[in-house]
Amino acid sequence: MKGSEIMRRRVASGAVAAPLPSALLCLVLGLGLACGFAGAARAAGTQAGYDAAIKAAEAAEHQAGLTHDQWTPTVEALKAAHAAAAAKDFAKATELAQHAEALAQLSIAQAQSEQTAWHSAVLR
Repeated sequence: MKGSEIMRRRVASGAVAAPLPSALLCLVLGLGLACGFAGAARAAGTQAGYDAAIKAAEAAEHQAGLTHDQWTPTVEALKAAHAAAAAKDFAKATELAQHAEALAQLSIAQAQSEQTAWHSAVLR
């Protein structure tokens, strides 16, 4: 018997609750869109726009650290944003900072989701 069949039978028998992947997907997509709209309001291509974007990204990354769920691509995006700013390419730096912020927000959403979602996988 395959693993998926075993899980389907457990869910059908009530031994475990059905997972909610669509709810997590909606949460992740919603946060991604929200970050994109918030980032669009920043002035791309200027040092002031970069400063605002990197401040928001670093704050989100700090929050992700508090949840103990930091993603390594977020750190890499932050480093790349700092490097682009050092090269005076503020449009690229702002874009990378916004990307880092979105990744940090998604890692926070994942951590919050996993705090409750694991209960669905526990046998009752």
